[in-house]
Amino acid sequence: MFRGFSLIRRKRIFSKLTVLSLVSSLVASALAAPVFGASAQTGAVQSDFAEAPGGSVDISNRFNRIGDSYVDNTLRNVLVTTPDVVERQSVSWYLEKMDLHNAISIETKVYLDHSVQKKTTEAPADGIAFIMQNDPRGVKATASNGEGLSIYGADYVKNALAIEIDTYGNYESSPKASNDPRDASGKITHSAVVVPAAVVRAEDHQNVKFYPDFGKKWVTFNIKWDPAQNDAFTSPVLGGLLTYTIGTETNAYKIDDVEKVFGATSVWVGFSGATGSQTSLNAIAFMDLPIQEPEPSAPPVKPSEGPPPVEPSEEPPVEPSEEPPVEPSEEPPVEPSPSEEPPVAPSEEPPVEPSPTPKPTLAPTATPKPSPTPRPSKEPVIKQRKVVIFYFKDSVNSFRNRIGEEVRFQDYDSNAAIDVDLDKFKPADPGYQSGVILNKTLSADFITINVVYLPVAN
Repeated sequence: MFRGFSLIRRKRIFSKLTVLSLVSSLVASALAAPVFGASAQTGAVQSDFAEAPGGSVDISNRFNRIGDSYVDNTLRNVLVTTPDVVERQSVSWYLEKMDLHNAISIETKVYLDHSVQKKTTEAPADGIAFIMQNDPRGVKATASNGEGLSIYGADYVKNALAIEIDTYGNYESSPKASNDPRDASGKITHSAVVVPAAVVRAEDHQNVKFYPDFGKKWVTFNIKWDPAQNDAFTSPVLGGLLTYTIGTETNAYKIDDVEKVFGATSVWVGFSGATGSQTSLNAIAFMDLPIQEPEPSAPPVKPSEGPPPVEPSEEPPVEPSEEPPVEPSEEPPVEPSPSEEPPVAPSEEPPVEPSPTPKPTLAPTATPKPSPTPRPSKEPVIKQRKVVIFYFKDSVNSFRNRIGEEVRFQDYDSNAAIDVDLDKFKPADPGYQSGVILNKTLSADFITINVVYLPVAN
């Protein structure tokens, strides 16, 4: 009996020690594991992302979120558009409406793969989209999940334009909401500019680019809007250039008339995401809040007029300052040799003192110098270069540009497309891509083409 009691006691002690060691090892491993994200739906702290995206802005109260999106518990600049769960959808609209007369800049990173917690070999689905819209529903606009990316389908977002990053190929013969373009090399993940509709077909995708799967990492996704300049050679209709960088590749999409696309010159901007029968953790990390800059096309006129005001500013003070002291000031220079004899005369004459007066009058001339300061501020805002190409009438249906290159029209009266080698007019500075025509003006005697050259992404 004594032996039996001893054996039982030893087993209990061993059991307690085993449990304690297991608990302590689990706690230690949990403390050692990095936690970069947390599920806001369950409230449980878990690592959703393999790495932190950077950025510190808090977006908690900046968006009207519809559907399954949430702001990450620990990364307050991360908007999760869909958890890694089937049949989810969301749209999040920024609460400040954007005026397209102004330049707009949005810097983000996107995560488009499964959570690190989910062990699966399935391809991620379905992706995200950036949207500009003037739907009558405003910040309540939303649509179908899955291939609809929450913006296509029966109740699609209207008066809108989207840049989609689609991670799943939908190739049905009769799509419910969207049918995707195919890549000959077999890549599936693609970006495209799309006008939302009830059914978006493969041919409705513009600016299509294919990418390898991004994997469990954050990828740059920056969007910029640059309104077209309204000058003597362009139409007063508001247009502009929408540029977007995905990873290291920058693309551009030209809008000739924003009112034809959106029905207005101001829009709501936002991000959508969706999953279907297959899933993905779709998330967006904001490096900063969306920024609106005043239209940069107007200020450049002022700096160009800055230097001329310096001349009139000097003339008025010079005239009054020269006239009164001209007579006394000219007398001393006439007698430079006897300058030692009449030192008393200039000392007695107070008019000599007005000679310093021009100096204070010249002081204000320093004030117009700050006027050119908008010049350096322009280049950080717009990192593209605009070039105007002129063609002068040479003969019937024939024009020549400043380097003698000829351009012809098959049908001049119908404002036909112009075949121009834009690379010949590329800025001499290295690092620019091929040009994009913003707009053109035709008259009886000349043609003007406004071209913008985009910088190559670093």
